[in-house]
Amino acid sequence: MIVNTVGANGPFVVKGCELPDDVMPGVAEMLPYFEEDGRTAPALEFLSPVKGPGLEQITVEVGSGIRDAQSGAELYDRDVEKQAKQLRLPNW
Repeated sequence: MIVNTVGANGPFVVKGCELPDDVMPGVAEMLPYFEEDGRTAPALEFLSPVKGPGLEQITVEVGSGIRDAQSGAELYDRDVEKQAKQLRLPNW
């Protein structure tokens, strides 16, 4: 198992996979957030089959206060729609 060789670099998100007792302190500190329902969610790349190419720039704008979260989300929706149409994906 890879954990025996390199250690665990974060909590496992697969049910039934247990961390060893000797995990790094930073990993141990994250565990409560992963153990309580509703405190974590999968990253966007695991939820959406289409990624907007402007995501990095949009998140920088939102994170730095150039743009508010609502307008960032709206801009990203348009970015994803444009990408899906360019890829000629059905139902866009």
